Amino acid sequence: NPTFRGNLLVTEGTRAGVAVLQQPEGVVLQELPFEVELKKFIVEYYDTGMPRLFASDIVIHDRYTGEARPARVEVN
Repeated sequence: NPTFRGNLLVTEGTRAGVAVLQQPEGVVLQELPFEVELKKFIVEYYDTGMPRLFASDIVIHDRYTGEARPARVEVN
């Protein structure tokens, strides 16, 4: 399987392009061919106080072409 799962740590207003990959002996830092910029993190709640929406407004920056592609990532 040529895929892997990693974590990318990005705080609001910054960008990152190095993934943290868990390994049996520790972690590996993997540079990515792109950077993720977190413009805004959004949380909305129901009247009951339960979360209704988690969303991130991001920009993907291609390291090779310089292209910047805005996107929104949402989970419920």
